[in-house]
Amino acid sequence: MGYVGQAPAAGSITASDITDGTIANADIASDAAIALSKTALSAGTGITLSTNTLNVDAAQSQITTVGTIGTGAWQGTPVTSAYINASQTGITSVGALNAGSITSGFTSIDVGAGAISTTGVITGGGLTVGSAVLIEAELEMIDGITAGTAAASKAVVLDGSKNIATIGTISSGAITATGVSSFATAIKTPLIEFTDGDDAITIVDGGGVTFAQAATFTGGLTANGDVTIADAKVIKLGGTRPADDEPATNNTGYGVVILFDAGAAVAIGDAVSIGTDGRVIKTVADATGTLSGPCIGIATTAAGSADDDVYVMTHGIFRHDDWALTAGSPAYIEEADPGDLSATAPNDDGDYVQRVGVAVKDDVLLVMPSIDVIEHA
Repeated sequence: MGYVGQAPAAGSITASDITDGTIANADIASDAAIALSKTALSAGTGITLSTNTLNVDAAQSQITTVGTIGTGAWQGTPVTSAYINASQTGITSVGALNAGSITSGFTSIDVGAGAISTTGVITGGGLTVGSAVLIEAELEMIDGITAGTAAASKAVVLDGSKNIATIGTISSGAITATGVSSFATAIKTPLIEFTDGDDAITIVDGGGVTFAQAATFTGGLTANGDVTIADAKVIKLGGTRPADDEPATNNTGYGVVILFDAGAAVAIGDAVSIGTDGRVIKTVADATGTLSGPCIGIATTAAGSADDDVYVMTHGIFRHDDWALTAGSPAYIEEADPGDLSATAPNDDGDYVQRVGVAVKDDVLLVMPSIDVIEHA
């Protein structure tokens, strides 16, 4: 600080005393102080003078340029895009975005290892997860699906029981089922093959069925039409079981049986004849000259009384443990007891002799009645 003339007297310095217009720290002794009256200061635009203190107004509008703001948080009104440099790369983090939307013209927004969470809807043209790219058409396949119900152009999801309903036509290769399959409507196929590809059953238009091999039916087989045997083919009774290997159970067998109404009570194993009313009764052949009629076969079921159903075997193999026949010999109508068989032909005058079949074992008979009846004289 330079002076004009002599140094001023202590306690007073005026502007006219200062030649260079400044007062520096070096001009003031360490134990000195400068007393400044507020009347020597005046407020300006954006600055308010209050008790020796200059305050910068909060509604400051005079600052037009600032340098770098290194720390702190911006607490003013939102900064619009017009005031952010388009090439700005220095924004490294932001707080929560509580309103509005994020609009970007960039190819992608990379959040690194972070996560984007929302309780709202994400709208876009596709979705990439890892190397899998899902486009809108593919995402629509899982939009609005119901587990257990198939819908057009939608993905199929099984229900909790692994079931699916309302599927239309399925075109596929081989279908393997490890359980029971049931169908509400018809299965349309011209051919059923074995697992090795061999033809098993062929179905032709009109319903004709051809079995490539012998067909085995564990239950009954009912033919509502004629049964035709091709040339050089036969009906095999008993399958692969030989006749001398008697049926495993008493009162069973195999062969041709015919249903009749009973004219009276009939037991299983009885030899029966057709009565005058067309119903079957036990065959009678005794020395009194009485003959109920030729024996037509063996009852394979019982009838408790007249008009009950009874099946009669006319040809076949039948086992009845109450018989006492002689293997290889004819079986005859017994002369004493109606319906019984005997290994011995009746030999009294007036007896009727009729062969009912040939014994295979003492309790097994090849049923093949001879309609010829001879009266013993």
